[in-house]
Amino acid sequence: MLVEFQTEVAMKRAYLKQTQKFIFALLLCVVFMPVSVFAQGKSSTSITLEILAPRVCLLNLKVYPEKRIPRIGHWNTVVTVEIYSLTNQFLGTMSGRSNDAGEITYNACANNIILNSGTYNLYVRGFSHLRKSFPLQLAFDSDDTIVNLTTGGRVLLAGETSNKFDNKINSLDASTQVRAFYKTDDEKNDLNRDGKVNSLDFSNTVYNFYHLGD
Repeated sequence: MLVEFQTEVAMKRAYLKQTQKFIFALLLCVVFMPVSVFAQGKSSTSITLEILAPRVCLLNLKVYPEKRIPRIGHWNTVVTVEIYSLTNQFLGTMSGRSNDAGEITYNACANNIILNSGTYNLYVRGFSHLRKSFPLQLAFDSDDTIVNLTTGGRVLLAGETSNKFDNKINSLDASTQVRAFYKTDDEKNDLNRDGKVNSLDFSNTVYNFYHLGD
């Protein structure tokens, strides 16, 4: 009986030692495994951060319509700009009114036109003017950049006054102006913007007769 009791005690002690070793080994795994995994992940994983350039939404133009009275500081008009890529892909169009200095600011993003800084071909026309091509213009590089389309004495030619915009000055425009003679509230036919439609405006149209836009 005593022998059996001693044998049973010895077996329990051996089982207890094995259990203690297993628990200790398990604790080591719990403590050190996360460190090992973290260290392994840190050494094998690289993170690349891409810094995007701030989006430029504003397009600032300066453009002069011709033959205004007074000639200086009297350049406001409704200006429409069409934007094309260098491969002549149409990218969008915007319209707005320029101030007396001939300057206008468009918000391209508000017009769903999202472009990067680069070189573009611009086509610009005024309210009573032929459309004019301004190729290779750097734009959208800064909200403060002004694309100056007046250098070299460039102006928008006046006389495109008919209801149908065909980008040429002809008898349709002349007849439209004759019907508007002596009106004082007709901005489109008052080409020099002196407050009335008269022979001065008509002579401007005749001077530009048969001119084509672009």
